[in-house]
Amino acid sequence: MGEPCIVSIDEGTTGTRALLIDGNGQVVKQAYRRLNVFYPYPGWVEQDAMEIWESTRSVLAEVIDMARAMSRDIVALAISNQRETTVMWDAETGKPLCPAIVWQCRRTEDICAELRQSKDTEDFVLEKTGLPIDPYFSATKIAWMLDAIDGARTLAEQGKILVGTVDSWLVWNLTGGAMHITDATNAARTQLMDIHSLSWSDALAQIFEVPLRCLPTIVPSGERQGTTSQVQGVPNDIPILAIMGDSQAALYGEAAFPRGDAKVTYGTGSSILVNTGSKPMSPQKGLAATVAWQVHGETFYALEGIIHSTGAGIEWLREGLQIISDAGECERLAQSMADTGDVFFVPAFAGLGTPWWNSKARGTIVGITRGTKREHIVRAALDAIAFQVKDVFDAIDAITSHASGVIYCGGGGSRNGYLMQFQADLLQRPIVTSNNPEASSMGVANMAGLVAGLWTDSDLIVRRESLPGKRYLPKKASVEMEPLVSRWHEAVKRSFNWV
Repeated sequence: MGEPCIVSIDEGTTGTRALLIDGNGQVVKQAYRRLNVFYPYPGWVEQDAMEIWESTRSVLAEVIDMARAMSRDIVALAISNQRETTVMWDAETGKPLCPAIVWQCRRTEDICAELRQSKDTEDFVLEKTGLPIDPYFSATKIAWMLDAIDGARTLAEQGKILVGTVDSWLVWNLTGGAMHITDATNAARTQLMDIHSLSWSDALAQIFEVPLRCLPTIVPSGERQGTTSQVQGVPNDIPILAIMGDSQAALYGEAAFPRGDAKVTYGTGSSILVNTGSKPMSPQKGLAATVAWQVHGETFYALEGIIHSTGAGIEWLREGLQIISDAGECERLAQSMADTGDVFFVPAFAGLGTPWWNSKARGTIVGITRGTKREHIVRAALDAIAFQVKDVFDAIDAITSHASGVIYCGGGGSRNGYLMQFQADLLQRPIVTSNNPEASSMGVANMAGLVAGLWTDSDLIVRRESLPGKRYLPKKASVEMEPLVSRWHEAVKRSFNWV
């Protein structure tokens, strides 16, 4: 037998990556495939579920071939995934019945608005799930699919239709249809799981009109969760030992085990997770309570701030306005100007999340004059990312006593030095960036290695402390930042109630 290795799959919104990780937790090989995202109508966001699966199978097979060439022994698979994105498929044929509805999609706003008309319903859902009623989460996506497909509700109640988030879809395919499961971190994002009992709720299923029979079985984040079977290019019987939503996996990947430690993931959208320990906190001020991870019989919880569009603003500058050719040039362009010229950019392409939860907000750029240049807009787009993160931390700090924990920053935006320094100045706290941009992949691999017995929690802490992540300290006083925050909030309010 060769050296034991783990293959970690990170299925994200815009691409799928597989990493080959050795027994020391080091990445030795990787493969990547870009994914298409479709916007058929305003506010609608879709993906091809078969493309998601095929990209996963492809990168997995490629990395397995690399492992064979290196005489490495794969002892486990680990999966991190985009979370609330929802797939519905035929239980017999395995074929998707419609496009996957992506977490960003706002098509179910009318369903949510109707549910929110009852304060009792809204309060009950928030208390049971830790989540506000919003199209972001999976429950109303499932309800929409069941209504949109002829006969789907009857078939779902008969067990002939299966529904799940992306982790469920991947595991079902990886195991040849043997396992229809989801882990607690992903189930917590559906708005159908009671986060106190960690089980599907009959009451929630009735509220959202989703038959429980079509849902996967909830399992811990880390345990033996089936084995590979009948997958082209993939050997049978590789155990799947860990599944986690990508944001939770990133938190775990930073060994953010102490209460108060936080992780900011800068992606298409952003998630800010703060470890709150073994009991869920009551969500307040637009925050969500969620499951951080579950392993070895222990469950940890987190408070989460959800930002719909951060990196999406940079993508729009590149793809929509075409004023940049690559996200990598944003740092240089931003630093070429002394300020934004009083331009503020609110990237509310799909409404606003924490702390506002305003689904009718729309993207807004204010303060443009004849002297405004593209550099001003680029800098304002970067500033908008940091301002949104600042708003979330203000909400978190207002209700917790753990405002002094370490803030770990990862994802594409964490490689932008201008953004990270501006973030530190706004938060008035040191932040630490990860030298590993694939924190989600590493986090779920860390859990798989824990289950496999390759390392311990203590090993993970030592490993994290040895990483040379860059540290940013505040360079400006809070009094200098306060006027900018006030102007930002003025711009945010102008984005409200556009539709």
